[in-house]
Amino acid sequence: MLVPENSTTTELTLTLRLRGGPPRKRVTFTRNTVDNEHLNRKKSKICCIYHAQNECNNEES
Repeated sequence: MLVPENSTTTELTLTLRLRGGPPRKRVTFTRNTVDNEHLNRKKSKICCIYHAQNECNNEES
């Protein structure tokens, strides 16, 4: 870049300051935390996926 001798130039220096984001929330467990596994909770034994009856299997060809 050529700059004429009689022109004035000003240099602008920018400073970039990085800041960390907000601290992430974390799950913490204490020794008093109850383990929900293997406590014989009631469960549904029915599958939630609907399976339609296939009528082709019932017909004789």
